[in-house]
Amino acid sequence: SECLRVCEGHADVVKFAFFLDGPQRQAQIRILQQPPKPPRPQHTLDREVILTASVDCTASAWTAQGHGRLQTLRGHTSWVRSVALSPDGRHMLTGSADSTAKLWVAERGECVQTLRGHKGPVNSAEFSHDANVVLTASDDRTAR
Repeated sequence: SECLRVCEGHADVVKFAFFLDGPQRQAQIRILQQPPKPPRPQHTLDREVILTASVDCTASAWTAQGHGRLQTLRGHTSWVRSVALSPDGRHMLTGSADSTAKLWVAERGECVQTLRGHKGPVNSAEFSHDANVVLTASDDRTAR
């Protein structure tokens, strides 16, 4: 659980960070060159779960069919700005204005690791395609 790399040098806050690997790399680069669009709720591949991040310091997983909330993640001390589901659906990752990211066991809603190091709010948190690495972006002008 060590920081592998810090990407410094932005002139302003870093709102998003994500991995560019595999066959989707060229498509993602084209998207990056367009003006940014507001983030949308993320879904699992089967589109059965919707993830939300809230100013109430929580993140939640909901059934897409309207059957209610499956899980609420509590533990951040400021609003949650980002939430992601691992490719295998076993873990969730949140980024918060409290300058931390948290790794959760999705089924239990249990925080198993708090990632510290940013000096400003964490705007986005993402899993790599194999879920072995996470990437965060912050108002401190870095991605880690």
